[in-house]
Amino acid sequence: MNQNLDTLGELEVSYKYKSNLSEKPKINSSLDAYHIASKFISQDAIGLQEKLIVLYLNNCNIFIGCLNEFSGSLTSTIFDVKMIVGTGIKLMASAAIVIHNHPSGNLKPSNEDIKATEKLKAAFNYMDIKLLDHLIITPEFRYLSFSDEGLL
Repeated sequence: MNQNLDTLGELEVSYKYKSNLSEKPKINSSLDAYHIASKFISQDAIGLQEKLIVLYLNNCNIFIGCLNEFSGSLTSTIFDVKMIVGTGIKLMASAAIVIHNHPSGNLKPSNEDIKATEKLKAAFNYMDIKLLDHLIITPEFRYLSFSDEGLL
């Protein structure tokens, strides 16, 4: 083996804490999560295409960060389990809430929504991160909470 190890890439993981916990919102309900999510999903685009965000929380349900990465089509979006769980691990999150919009205004979760939620919940559980909720939101400022509906 005659390879130069100096040319290999190095993985760097970092965490920068930028504010006091007292300045961050605490999520006590699905309505609290909806209000925070509405700050991250553009109201101009909510009826155009599906978007998925993930809110990460510490062990007191205080918001510590958001993954705002996934955009889809009119009828679907990507649930990248590795990226979602990996971000939770990097943030040292204790819990997470997944939110995505339905541009159609239909609040009913699809079979794909339910399957993706179950898969994500299992992956989070394995890493000791609790999936607290999955919200579906609409352009009409309505939402459905998987947790409130007993779907989680």
